[in-house]
Amino acid sequence: MHRSPLETAAGDALAPLDACHRRTLAAVAELRALAAAIGYAGITPAVRATAASVVQFLSATARAHHEDEERHVFPALLASDDPALLDTVRCLRQQHGWLEEIWREIEPHLTAIATDRGAWDIDVLSAAIEVLSDLYRDHIALEESIAYPEARARRTPAARARRTETRMTTPRATLRIIREEHGALSAMLSSILLLLAQHRQRGSLPDFTALRAMLFYLDEFPEQRHHRKESELLFPKLRARTPQSRELLDRLDAEHARGECAIRELEHALLAFEMLGAPRRAAFEQAAQRYVEFYLAHIRLEEQEILPLAERVLSDADWAELDAAFATNRDPFTGHAPEAPYEALFSRIVNLVPAPLGLGAAD
Repeated sequence: MHRSPLETAAGDALAPLDACHRRTLAAVAELRALAAAIGYAGITPAVRATAASVVQFLSATARAHHEDEERHVFPALLASDDPALLDTVRCLRQQHGWLEEIWREIEPHLTAIATDRGAWDIDVLSAAIEVLSDLYRDHIALEESIAYPEARARRTPAARARRTETRMTTPRATLRIIREEHGALSAMLSSILLLLAQHRQRGSLPDFTALRAMLFYLDEFPEQRHHRKESELLFPKLRARTPQSRELLDRLDAEHARGECAIRELEHALLAFEMLGAPRRAAFEQAAQRYVEFYLAHIRLEEQEILPLAERVLSDADWAELDAAFATNRDPFTGHAPEAPYEALFSRIVNLVPAPLGLGAAD
């Protein structure tokens, strides 16, 4: 019978869960290296051994880790009266479901490689690994910045006495919302590439209705809402507080504008593929790849440079204003109910798009 690290560990009971995060990130890094190695050298004994090791870890240890969190970490947090914390835990539980679904997509390919039995496809596998990598990165960052500190603060009298200090070091609501929305956006972008890879492998046409809905979502939420709040609210406050990174902020603003043009070009390329058929397939898939790479690089730049800068230089008054603004018009893919005008769009995406984002059929 599986016993939770929280039931067996002495001292900091969450330390084994932190250690599992490090092992998980290492396993995902091994997966990315494995996909690259297959592209360069094909299937080697080292590749088979790595595939078998990763399958064992992610199928057993990582799943047990998620179960531990669901049973022993999240329930106490869900009893909180802090709406922001409740939103975070609901988002984490949703991400557990996403991670499970995308692993179910990957595992048969890796098992076929490890055992030299069964079919596998490097394009589908590579796309799925990118989705898994992005999801795990964002998921672990959210747990370690918010959920675990809050869980520790509830475990001992001494920790509870330090809870006020802990809360002061917890990321501001604005930063949490930005990271959650980045996670949802990364998942959507990677899922587009995964969907295209799956249909390319089968020699079939993708579901154009699903792709149109996904691109419309990208235009409506990240481009029109998320980016505008950053460019019109967060970035001006940073420029007013510090001369640091002004060139970087100008670059990010330019990328926001470029993104609006790029999504329309991608929608046009999709329409051409749908109307004109196979001769336009490669052009759309290449445009989608460029768009996803551009966007993921943009997200990494914000999270590595701008969000840490904001934590250092903005005042409490700045954060109060930003928190109020970013709390409005939330992305439904971060666990929030869609606004009335977008209920049909959200429902369509959920029902048409395959896992990990939706409930649609994978074939």
